[in-house]
Amino acid sequence: MLILDIFDRFFGRNGQQVIDPEAVSVKKYPLSAHLNDPDSRDVSYPFVAGSIAPSFPAQYNTDVSHMTRLWQGYLGTCVAHCYEFIKRLLDFNETGAETIYSRRFLYVLTRRFTNAVNTDSEQNQGLSPRDAAKILATAGIAKDSGQDDNSLPHSAYVNSYVVTDAMRSEAALYRSGGFAFPIIDSSVLKKAIMQNKAVGVTIGIDWSKVSPDGTVRPPAVLAGFHEVALYGWETVSGKERFIARNWWPELPNLYINSEDIEKVVYDSIVFTDIPNDLLLRAKQRQYVFLTDLKQGIVSDAVVQLQKCLKEYGLFSAAFSRSFGPATLQAVKDFQKLKGLTADGALGPKSRAALNESAGNTLSKSRLDLWCEAAKNMDGAKSYLNNPGNIRCNAIMNKNAISVSNNGFCMFPTYEAGYKALRDMFIRAATIGTANYQPTMTLYQFYAKYAPSNDGNDPNHYAEYVATHIGVSPSTMIKDLV
Repeated sequence: MLILDIFDRFFGRNGQQVIDPEAVSVKKYPLSAHLNDPDSRDVSYPFVAGSIAPSFPAQYNTDVSHMTRLWQGYLGTCVAHCYEFIKRLLDFNETGAETIYSRRFLYVLTRRFTNAVNTDSEQNQGLSPRDAAKILATAGIAKDSGQDDNSLPHSAYVNSYVVTDAMRSEAALYRSGGFAFPIIDSSVLKKAIMQNKAVGVTIGIDWSKVSPDGTVRPPAVLAGFHEVALYGWETVSGKERFIARNWWPELPNLYINSEDIEKVVYDSIVFTDIPNDLLLRAKQRQYVFLTDLKQGIVSDAVVQLQKCLKEYGLFSAAFSRSFGPATLQAVKDFQKLKGLTADGALGPKSRAALNESAGNTLSKSRLDLWCEAAKNMDGAKSYLNNPGNIRCNAIMNKNAISVSNNGFCMFPTYEAGYKALRDMFIRAATIGTANYQPTMTLYQFYAKYAPSNDGNDPNHYAEYVATHIGVSPSTMIKDLV
């Protein structure tokens, strides 16, 4: 019944897509923001934001009136536009002077960093926000040299761009600070805007749900993802909405009603001065291998795999994001060591062995230990990809692909389910939810999370989790993050 309800909400009873009567034909631009791959080491913004205010003003706007608006054109460069804009805004607020940086520099370096294939197809365009943030925080961004010609074909825009040593040296002077990931919640996003001027968010676009004034409603059928910068909120006709800087000439601003924020926004990043001790803890935290890896894959996870294998004395080549022959042989050797089938592919059993072994030498955060304990206790069915047995609600439905007969979310991948579990615990322990408050003890939390009327023993659950984390079951959950 729940599956049918969700289907009927997105489509009519006859299976046809529902067209919002308030929407009009909007000129379509490339939607080329890529969702961030879940990474258990991401620093969540509530870690560094301090307590969330109990209330906020009815209206707040970061002044962007002085900011020139640069058109995205017909290339999928919205992530580079967004982060160049935020970097420029932050610098202006510190110095009072506006410097135009090169979106093309940031876009090209990020594409090259990820070994992306650059063609003129829209399928081969765009960036992951986390990847762009890494480049901005490490390599920096060069000033605009007049080469930001986004009327070029995409392949030429990337492949013909020459990054000189002088440009790299200049870019190093204009690095951003650290970055963190706000959970998708109105209060958290408001705090991030007030503290850090703007928040980059990835929004889901359904062209039939974009109104003539730029209001973006929850998508029924996703056309793709777009990156914009939230910089304020306001109340219009009694309805609160967030204001986002956009890169389309007809709609310099987009608007997202606060009641829809968790259905429209999929990812968020804020640039912030993260305390050094927190960064150190984050860097020391164990890397949790969430995805299968095999020869031919190119990703940051491959580097982490090689580092772990080096600790075993099984890998001696130079670290690389590419899973090549040397990595293949090292994985086979690791599998032989652990009594597993030595096929060279890091599948579920090999990942579990690697994660368990790494846990003996590398520190984990309490939050990740909490997630691990919940996964062990719940024993969720593998086909659901839901390690915490999370029940679907308005927030979770957005990321779930289906709902089981008894109301549990089904996620597209294990890593998506793990991220949902982690975000749920962060939300409960930092800002609270309808069911959970940060001051709850583990005993009180599990009385609601695993209630006895569902056939659970909540006290046993709380005590198991507490033992796994190394705390008392009377510990308040706010102290676990």
